[in-house]
Amino acid sequence: MIMNKLFFAIVLIVTLALNTPVLAQSQISTLAMDALCFRRDTGNIVDVIALIPYQMLQFDKRGSRYVADYSLTIKIKDINSKTIKDFQETRKITLMSYEETQGSKAGFEHREQRFPMQKGNFTVEVIVIDNKANTTFSKTRKITSIDFDAYPFALSSILLVSSIEQDKSTFKITPFLSDNISVLEEGVFIFFETYCREKIDSVDYQIRIINAKNEMVYMGDRMTKSVKSNQGTARHYLHFSPPPKFQAGVYTLRLYAFNKEMPTETAPIPVEPKEFLAMTERSISIERTFSTAINEDIDKAIRQLRYVASQSQIDEIQNGITTDDKKMLFEKFWKSLDPTPSTSLNEAFQDYYARVSYANEKFRSVGEGWMTDKGMIYIIFGQPDFIDRQPRRADGRSAERWTYNNTNRSFTFVDNSGFDDFRLTQPISPSEKYVYRK
Repeated sequence: MIMNKLFFAIVLIVTLALNTPVLAQSQISTLAMDALCFRRDTGNIVDVIALIPYQMLQFDKRGSRYVADYSLTIKIKDINSKTIKDFQETRKITLMSYEETQGSKAGFEHREQRFPMQKGNFTVEVIVIDNKANTTFSKTRKITSIDFDAYPFALSSILLVSSIEQDKSTFKITPFLSDNISVLEEGVFIFFETYCREKIDSVDYQIRIINAKNEMVYMGDRMTKSVKSNQGTARHYLHFSPPPKFQAGVYTLRLYAFNKEMPTETAPIPVEPKEFLAMTERSISIERTFSTAINEDIDKAIRQLRYVASQSQIDEIQNGITTDDKKMLFEKFWKSLDPTPSTSLNEAFQDYYARVSYANEKFRSVGEGWMTDKGMIYIIFGQPDFIDRQPRRADGRSAERWTYNNTNRSFTFVDNSGFDDFRLTQPISPSEKYVYRK
């Protein structure tokens, strides 16, 4: 039976008598996966979950039906890139209407595979090949399988959940398989297991978020949860909402468990606390979406293309008859610049608007920061390698010189007014545009 929304039971927690979770298709439009490590009586297991939206596959019409087929491969590799676990299958999909293959009514294929797992660090790779279009999609995730029984208290992997309901011993959960939690307006739940070998009644949990520079950008409150259970395994969930000012990027979500007697730290807070019972972590991301850019102010979003698009391209988008036409053309333009079209993340789009956001924050003058000369140079060329700032003179004028080593370019800005209205001394060519570079 084909459904507009995906209903599936997560094997790893089937003992909880879970109701069937629901995953809204609007949240994920390309291959999504997760890999989670848990302790069981027979040893550690890794559950690999893959979600294949129909709209990423090519369907051929055969009579009154629409048919697609794909191959799924799951590989688990050790630290030497040697494949130690391998699963392969070929799937055929037959649908009754075109609407089920594309757009808001499109469905999903959900696949899940469980592997017994030894101790160590591994990389899980999910590969999907559309056998009709001959296109390949892949996702990877790093996991660690520890000896849970070697510790008095241990934490499992973290499962992201978009919503969760509890009725006595029954849970109804909605697993969220994308790292991009910014699409969840009400935040995300993190679901995990604890394994306790000592007589501990309760434990304090705390979420910390670490950015790509290994800097802590968020620390939540300590939350107390009971860990009492008959067999030493308890299951919990915590809610997390990223602060509104979180910049787009990839982060590490770390969950720490503390004994209640362990002191609460005060500022300045290090990334790693001095004392804790256990820690587990996973990656998350904050991604600026097309809808974020165009729903706020489509005309402004089009104007902000001036440093990446030609005037004719901007005119074509701006001349869309309706607002929906403009949005469609805007998204089409950015998709043409996507360096990794087989993934859900458009790195060029993310990078460009991260620069626009930074320019608005740092270079605001008479107008918005992205419209200033400094903002223009920053958006096109990025962060300079060196900035030479000249002290403000008696007449109020000051200057800055930005140097880019890789391109052997430099730009001089002069503030003639004394109000930080820095202007380029020599204008750049209108043909110089932003180009995404990894």
